[in-house]
Amino acid sequence: MSFEGKEAPALRELVDWINTKELSFEHYRGTVRFIEFWDHTDVSSMRSCEFTQRLWERYGQTNFVAIGIHTPEYIFEWEPSNVAAAVERFGITYPAALDNNKTNWVHYGNRYIPKQFVIAQDDTVASEHVGEGNEYKIEATIRTLLEREGAELPRPLWSEGSSIVSGITDVSRPLYLGFRQVMGLRKAPTLVPAATRIARDDGGPYDDDIAYLDGEWRQYDEYVEHEGDGEGSLTYRFFASSVFAVITTIREGDRIGIELDEGELPPGTAVPGPLCPGCDGKELDVTYSGLYHLLSLPEPGHHTLTLRVAGPGVRIYVLSFE
Repeated sequence: MSFEGKEAPALRELVDWINTKELSFEHYRGTVRFIEFWDHTDVSSMRSCEFTQRLWERYGQTNFVAIGIHTPEYIFEWEPSNVAAAVERFGITYPAALDNNKTNWVHYGNRYIPKQFVIAQDDTVASEHVGEGNEYKIEATIRTLLEREGAELPRPLWSEGSSIVSGITDVSRPLYLGFRQVMGLRKAPTLVPAATRIARDDGGPYDDDIAYLDGEWRQYDEYVEHEGDGEGSLTYRFFASSVFAVITTIREGDRIGIELDEGELPPGTAVPGPLCPGCDGKELDVTYSGLYHLLSLPEPGHHTLTLRVAGPGVRIYVLSFE
């Protein structure tokens, strides 16, 4: 269902706002609005938010507003403090609202993340877009609407054909580790009930796109959790140049070991920063609940990733690749 040319549904039943006080849809009537549905554990949303932030910085002084509608995939994302922390990590300064009940997601007919809508001054949807790669079209639509008011605009950010998308499309699929969305898990363990479908690491060789777990892990609907007092590991063979993971922990001060092809990360591969705190080529600090950028390689290739934990409490939800 397309909303282009139709009246935009009003925003409703939002749980909280970040970077602004609570505002109604009517508050923004008469402005050009860019609404983006996003999720802070999604890699595509991370990049899309970077684009939205650039739009906000370029056109925020005009009759324009960007609004991020955060739509959670996992239960821990319902907590406003987790979203607020992600907003800070991503460097987002435009208004963001929490659609925990997915009320607005449904009213806008969404099936994808991220999803964007440009709304004209008269509340009609001027354009809608899915995913990434539409930066030029989105900005051009926004500029056209602002120019109709006679606004003097700065130079555009994007030219036709330019994009923030890497163009690499044949990387490994995301690996969801909870049984609600499980892909590629191999049955085995004796340490947990068979119904949990946790894989068992027998020391290799490792097939592509199969998760191998060693230690006392249990599979839940959204994640696998290491519950043993000893060490545990997850090993996964992939094809990509960058690896991301959604991780939480129930203990403070947890660190996770990272190995690539059974050794330390090569120099320049670790990506220390807000999405990989404490990265030193050997370990990272689990300081928040959300998306971590585990490593970045110069070019895509086949590699074996191993994550090691030293005790109970670490939960791994998904591995994503670029």
